[in-house]
Amino acid sequence: MESSHAHVPASAADELSALPDDILVGIAERLDLRAAIRLAAASRHWRRVQRLLPFLKIDVYDLMVARDLDTTLAVHAATARWLLAPATRPPALRRLYLGFYLKDPYLRSLGRAVEDAVAGDNGDIEHLEFTIRTTTTDEVSNNTGDDEEQAGAVVLGELFMSFFDACPIAFNCLSSLDLENVRFSESAVPTLMGACRNLRYLPFKYCDSGPASTLKIDAPLSKLQTLKLESCGYRTVELVNVPKLEELHFYTWCGDNLPTSFGRVPCLRLISFSSPCLDWQEPFALGQWLPNSTNISNLSLDFCDEKIWVKPESPRQLSHAFSNLRIVSLYNISHDCDLNWTIFVLEAAPSLTKFLVKVSWHTCGRNKCEDSAEKAIVSWEPSKFKHNNLSLLQVEGFAVEKKVMRYIRLVIKCAVSLKRIRLLKPDPREMCDSRYCRHHSSMRHRFPVQEKEKNTIRKRLKDGLSTSAEINIY
Repeated sequence: MESSHAHVPASAADELSALPDDILVGIAERLDLRAAIRLAAASRHWRRVQRLLPFLKIDVYDLMVARDLDTTLAVHAATARWLLAPATRPPALRRLYLGFYLKDPYLRSLGRAVEDAVAGDNGDIEHLEFTIRTTTTDEVSNNTGDDEEQAGAVVLGELFMSFFDACPIAFNCLSSLDLENVRFSESAVPTLMGACRNLRYLPFKYCDSGPASTLKIDAPLSKLQTLKLESCGYRTVELVNVPKLEELHFYTWCGDNLPTSFGRVPCLRLISFSSPCLDWQEPFALGQWLPNSTNISNLSLDFCDEKIWVKPESPRQLSHAFSNLRIVSLYNISHDCDLNWTIFVLEAAPSLTKFLVKVSWHTCGRNKCEDSAEKAIVSWEPSKFKHNNLSLLQVEGFAVEKKVMRYIRLVIKCAVSLKRIRLLKPDPREMCDSRYCRHHSSMRHRFPVQEKEKNTIRKRLKDGLSTSAEINIY
């Protein structure tokens, strides 16, 4: 793939060289790897600027110049060795990002270069980030049960742990590890967490430790702040002791029990959970699932247009976990489902200030599979309560429809301090390409366009209710 910066004339490089160093550093920080190398080759002055950079990004994606992956990986490894060599490495380097493929023999070369960079006389790197990719998307994809794919994931897991064993200094300094398509041994993750004492950000994608395996993290000395699991095959995740963890992002629930168990997570403030519900998965109560901590301030649940997998509960059952909630987001609730059940969140979360609801009008079954659960009516009869802190209600996927209008009026009636209501049409970036979906959605819902119609909607929503809330329709 040819870069737009493929050719840098010497005259242009000389003109740039006349600028002050701080401006040149700012320019150099915004260049991709190929452009930076070409500028350094065209101007000796730019090689000096390279030595002033506090951040180096050495990503294999920036060097994709041929269909031959081995050629690209060889160029990437050589570039990393050159940029991290003592004579070239910036003395002011504080942050190093390395994006690479999990493939030998280039791993050994990269490992030595990084080890030298973090252990050398000039090694004062505060943030070391690895994004480790698999060789090709065709060779190893997610764990679908195919023996060949699972065998490939096992090989990648062994290769990763071999790389880990060969670079103890680098992994001890590592602050971010982005990893995909790897099957670990049962002891691998505990070993990794024990060695990566400075690890703060950990995203796993398509990873597991075998069929119906459990991810257990018991790391009392860990500095891990963000854990992100996307389409991983773990049956459950046990957070036994993760004292610094602040954010948990968990996408796709694979087990027949609660998706996570929480031990000691005193700093956890944000939980983002997204999954369709399969027919063998039972809805669960948030009061049984959420950690026994009052620090959670932000809760995001995405139902992926499918069955609602939470059970409404009384405020008494949720009072502890919901006591400090400030923001709740309920995403992709199918238009087939009623919305009134969401009121149980308001009842149980007296400190809530922002309530975000997204209605999905997808009729194409984009997240449906042969094991998808049948949608069921979730009923909840709200009590006559008043919420004193809610200031914002946002409804995305708003439609001029009786069910939606009635729901918004119900929230207005409950939330006596409501200041603003934002009604948004479906995000155009998420518009479905399915002809079936477009046809049925256009028949079933309508979004007001003209200002006169918007004013009519505002009057209908406020009719007979005592509220000063501003209603914005976008």
